[in-house]
Amino acid sequence: LWLWQGWWAEERELGEDEESVGGPAVGEVRWQAERRAAMHTTLEYCSLHHAKRPPSAHLVWAGLEPLDFTNLFPAWTDRDDIAEINIRDGHKPGEVLPVQAELERLTVSVYPPAQLLQRPLPEGVDPTRLEEYLAPHHFKEVLGLSKEEFSELPAWKQNKLKQEKGLF
Repeated sequence: LWLWQGWWAEERELGEDEESVGGPAVGEVRWQAERRAAMHTTLEYCSLHHAKRPPSAHLVWAGLEPLDFTNLFPAWTDRDDIAEINIRDGHKPGEVLPVQAELERLTVSVYPPAQLLQRPLPEGVDPTRLEEYLAPHHFKEVLGLSKEEFSELPAWKQNKLKQEKGLF
């Protein structure tokens, strides 16, 4: 089973809705959420409709599709412009990834502080909620409060503290 992943539009291609509600960061969060949902749906389909012997699910990238994928279609047009976008994002021509492994990589829930303080952030991380990816002991170490104490602060104070610590 194949899962075809498109591409994240470059800044000049952003729609009006993304421009008005927080710019590219909001769109990137949505893009990663949609990717995870597509992968989850693919794996659900495999297990529900082929319970005895689920097929393997493979992910391919727009513009970089392998011949095994493109040969399934009677006609195929290569898109070098899209390939270029996905290559810049670190993908390779003909790359085939197991959906399960890619989903696991995108759903990591805890990162060490160093990874959250550097840019670019790990793929799939919501840049507006970096503190949520800290383990409890790192949370206290970085922010000086427990998660519970932090959640009791007013939103403006949480944002100020996150900004001071580079988690914003």
